Amino acid sequence: MNQDRGERPQLNGIFHTHSVPMKAAPDTNQKVIEAAGKLIKPARRERSDKLKDIKFPVTPSERQELRRRAIEMGVTGRNETISNTKLLILALNQLRLYPEWYPPLVYKDSKQYMHVKPTGMVFKQIEELALQWNCSIRCACHRLLMNYIFKGEVILRGIQIQSEPYPPKAHQND
Repeated sequence: MNQDRGERPQLNGIFHTHSVPMKAAPDTNQKVIEAAGKLIKPARRERSDKLKDIKFPVTPSERQELRRRAIEMGVTGRNETISNTKLLILALNQLRLYPEWYPPLVYKDSKQYMHVKPTGMVFKQIEELALQWNCSIRCACHRLLMNYIFKGEVILRGIQIQSEPYPPKAHQND
């Protein structure tokens, strides 16, 4: 080594003057499983904040009420999906307090749809409700939203949420 030439030995391998071939560390992200002679990559994990899209059927009057709520919430650009998602979360919170306010509704495919995009955690809650109610995820979403928007006022944690009954009562001239 270096002692044959009269030099002191290097204590730290970083300061070696000659190159030492280094082995590449195995990449843990690229684990490959060999099954029956074929190389199979494992499925990638899903992001925790990924949004799930749920579309549900609405009648023209339900669509009108949901769009009215979007305007009241100040959602710009006519993106009702954002306001529908917020309403869905409020409906889930209200369901915990008043489960009797969410009876089964007539669920009919009207070929006119609106969307919600809940997070994975909210989506799992809707899946659980769909299993509990023995219906589809779309039906559970429709049931939550329609029962929520067509009920009276609710007080959640000291905040009064006004929800007008539907259809609006006509004013009578006395």
